[in-house]
Amino acid sequence: MSWAVEEWKDGLPAKALQKIQEIEAQLDKLKKERQQKQFQLDSLEATLQKQRQKMDSEKSEASALKRENQSLVESCEGLEKTRQKLTHDIQTKEQQVNYLEGQLNSSKKQIDRLEQEIKKYKHDLERSQTSHASEIQQFTTPQKTFATPATPNHWQQDSKISDLQEKYNREVEERKRLEAEIKVMQVKVSKIHM
Repeated sequence: MSWAVEEWKDGLPAKALQKIQEIEAQLDKLKKERQQKQFQLDSLEATLQKQRQKMDSEKSEASALKRENQSLVESCEGLEKTRQKLTHDIQTKEQQVNYLEGQLNSSKKQIDRLEQEIKKYKHDLERSQTSHASEIQQFTTPQKTFATPATPNHWQQDSKISDLQEKYNREVEERKRLEAEIKVMQVKVSKIHM
């Protein structure tokens, strides 16, 4: 077959044949160059396609990171608001605890004062009863005993002692209530700190 292709060259002058050979060699060279260029072009297109895919993937990733970042920013803002609220709650609870501790101290002082008053009135009552007993002995004869009526001063002291005892009991109850309330507040404050 190659022989049939070469047939057309028969009878051509040597100079023409040489020129044909040069042109054919140049054609082969151009074909090879074209193949190389085509291969390079195919490689470049494949690389470009890969780069496009990589870029699309990076865009998606960047978009996902941006959304995640926004979500984290919102989460941080929410946590900051929660922290501020908890700080405010702690300050409020601590103020309540301080107020209740002040009330408790006041109640303790009141209880101490009432205890002193009760002791004083009990002592006065005992003195009064001792004095009253000696008065009764003066009115007693071997035959008859005259009952002496209780003096208004004696009733007054009994009344004062019972009033003081009531006040004292109320203050003790108030103290217990305040101590319980303070304990509850301290538990709440310690839970907030955790």
